[in-house]
Amino acid sequence: MAATCTVAVATGLIMEDTNTKTRRAIRPQLHDGMNTTGCVLCDHARFVDLTARKAEFSEHAPQELNRDVLRIIGILISPDSN
Repeated sequence: MAATCTVAVATGLIMEDTNTKTRRAIRPQLHDGMNTTGCVLCDHARFVDLTARKAEFSEHAPQELNRDVLRIIGILISPDSN
Protein backbone atom coordinates (compact mmCIF):
# COMPACT_ATOMS: atom_id res chain seq x y z
CA MET A 1 0.00 0.00 0.00
CA ALA A 2 1.36 3.39 -0.99
CA ALA A 3 1.88 6.05 1.66
CA THR A 4 -0.26 9.14 1.37
CA CYS A 5 0.30 12.64 2.57
CA THR A 6 -2.34 15.31 2.98
CA VAL A 7 -1.32 18.93 3.18
CA ALA A 8 -3.88 21.47 4.34
CA VAL A 9 -3.50 24.91 2.86
CA ALA A 10 -5.48 27.78 4.32
CA THR A 11 -6.35 29.77 1.24
CA GLY A 12 -8.33 32.92 1.69
CA LEU A 13 -9.96 35.49 -0.50
CA ILE A 14 -8.65 38.87 0.52
CA MET A 15 -9.24 42.43 -0.56
CA GLU A 16 -7.15 45.43 0.26
CA ASP A 17 -8.55 48.42 2.04
CA THR A 18 -7.67 52.05 1.59
CA ASN A 19 -8.01 55.10 3.80
CA THR A 20 -9.02 57.14 0.76
CA LYS A 21 -12.76 57.65 0.87
CA THR A 22 -14.45 56.97 -2.41
CA ARG A 23 -18.02 56.97 -3.66
CA ARG A 24 -17.57 54.04 -6.03
CA ALA A 25 -20.32 51.45 -5.71
CA ILE A 26 -17.77 48.62 -5.87
CA ARG A 27 -15.84 49.97 -2.87
CA PRO A 28 -18.06 49.85 0.23
CA GLN A 29 -17.09 51.91 3.25
CA LEU A 30 -15.88 50.12 6.37
CA HIS A 31 -18.31 50.48 9.24
CA ASP A 32 -17.99 53.00 12.05
CA GLY A 33 -16.61 51.43 15.19
CA MET A 34 -14.05 49.32 13.33
CA ASN A 35 -10.35 49.84 14.04
CA THR A 36 -9.64 49.72 10.30
CA THR A 37 -10.87 52.72 8.33
CA GLY A 38 -11.55 53.49 4.68
CA CYS A 39 -13.18 51.24 2.12
CA VAL A 40 -12.84 47.71 0.73
CA LEU A 41 -11.27 47.49 -2.73
CA CYS A 42 -13.52 44.76 -4.15
CA ASP A 43 -11.93 45.26 -7.56
CA HIS A 44 -8.58 44.15 -6.05
CA ALA A 45 -9.73 40.72 -4.78
CA ARG A 46 -7.22 37.87 -4.87
CA PHE A 47 -6.58 34.47 -3.32
CA VAL A 48 -3.53 33.99 -1.11
CA ASP A 49 -2.05 31.19 0.99
CA LEU A 50 -2.67 32.58 4.47
CA THR A 51 -0.46 29.96 6.13
CA ALA A 52 2.58 30.69 3.95
CA ARG A 53 2.17 34.41 4.58
CA LYS A 54 1.73 33.85 8.34
CA ALA A 55 -1.36 36.03 8.15
CA GLU A 56 -2.99 37.37 11.28
CA PHE A 57 -6.39 39.02 11.49
CA SER A 58 -6.54 42.44 13.08
CA GLU A 59 -10.35 42.33 13.19
CA HIS A 60 -13.33 40.71 11.52
CA ALA A 61 -15.76 42.61 9.35
CA PRO A 62 -19.44 42.76 10.37
CA GLN A 63 -21.78 40.34 8.57
CA GLU A 64 -23.55 43.19 6.78
CA LEU A 65 -20.27 44.35 5.22
CA ASN A 66 -19.36 40.75 4.30
CA ARG A 67 -22.69 40.37 2.49
CA ASP A 68 -22.16 43.65 0.61
CA VAL A 69 -18.65 42.64 -0.47
CA LEU A 70 -19.74 39.16 -1.62
CA ARG A 71 -22.64 40.67 -3.58
CA ILE A 72 -20.28 43.10 -5.33
CA ILE A 73 -17.77 40.34 -6.17
CA GLY A 74 -20.63 38.25 -7.57
CA ILE A 75 -21.58 41.12 -9.85
CA LEU A 76 -17.96 41.69 -10.93
CA ILE A 77 -17.37 38.06 -11.91
CA SER A 78 -20.82 37.37 -13.36
CA PRO A 79 -20.71 36.47 -17.05
CA ASP A 80 -23.94 38.45 -17.50
CA SER A 81 -22.48 41.77 -16.30
CA ASN A 82 -21.06 44.15 -18.89
